[in-house]
Amino acid sequence: MKPTINAPFTPASHAYPSHVNYADMGQRLKAERRRLHYTQEQVAEEIGVTPAFIGHIERGERSVSLDTLIRLCNFYGITIDYVLAKTLPPNEDNVTLQIRDLLKDKSETQQTALLDIMRAVVRNFP
Repeated sequence: MKPTINAPFTPASHAYPSHVNYADMGQRLKAERRRLHYTQEQVAEEIGVTPAFIGHIERGERSVSLDTLIRLCNFYGITIDYVLAKTLPPNEDNVTLQIRDLLKDKSETQQTALLDIMRAVVRNFP
């Protein structure tokens, strides 16, 4: 059944929280910057913002536009759902994609070893 055009939209439940946890998002972005051994100045120059703004983002003091978030994610080679992991509700597809993303650059031997580790953790998880 198609909804009528004039019918108001009333969601059955909220799929996402009503706010973004900018502190968690900033910590993930900071971790990626450090993992890749970039300075705030290098990242800022590459994506077209000021180094101070990168610092504000990483400390969770400022919100970030979708455009800037996309530029950061592309520069770091990460996905937006990874950055927003603490904001997005956990679901099987999201978790599976994050695991797949973590394993994508690993050899078959490394992937097997990590799978064995995950199995051991799951067996011993309370």
